[in-house]
Amino acid sequence: MVDRLRRTDAFLATLSLLAEVEGGAVGHLLLTRAHIRGQDAAVPTLALAPLSVVPDYQGRGVGRGLVEAAHAQALVLGFGSIVLVGIANYYARFGYEPLSRYRITLPFSAPERDCMILPLRPDALSGVTGVVEYAAGWINH
Repeated sequence: MVDRLRRTDAFLATLSLLAEVEGGAVGHLLLTRAHIRGQDAAVPTLALAPLSVVPDYQGRGVGRGLVEAAHAQALVLGFGSIVLVGIANYYARFGYEPLSRYRITLPFSAPERDCMILPLRPDALSGVTGVVEYAAGWINH
C-alpha cells in the first residue's frame, strides 16, 4: 500500500513519518491527500493509513508520537481534517470522532465504529458533506 501511494500525487513526503531508535526504524505513519466530495465542491482532507509500530516498541509511546507529529505537520500544511478506518478505542484518545456524526461517508463498507474523522480546527468540518475520495493507490483494486 505504501509503495502504491508513494507513486501518486496524493503522497506528500513531509507526511510520511518514521520513528527511529538508535538508527533503526520502529514505526511509520502515512497521511495522504484525499477529498470529501460533495455535490458542489471537494474539500481537501487527509487519509491516515497505515500506522505501524514494531511489536517490541508497542505500548512505549511510539504510535502516540507519530500521530501527534502527523497532526502538527498537517496543520502546518493547512489541512483541516484527517479521516481513517481504524481501532476506535485507540484513535479516540487523539480526538478522532465517529464519522457518523457528520454527513460524510466512505466509498466502501467498513464497520461504523471504526470509521473516524478528526477536525484539526474547530470549524474545519462545518457544513462539509459528501463522500471521501481517496487516492487511486489507497484501495487495492
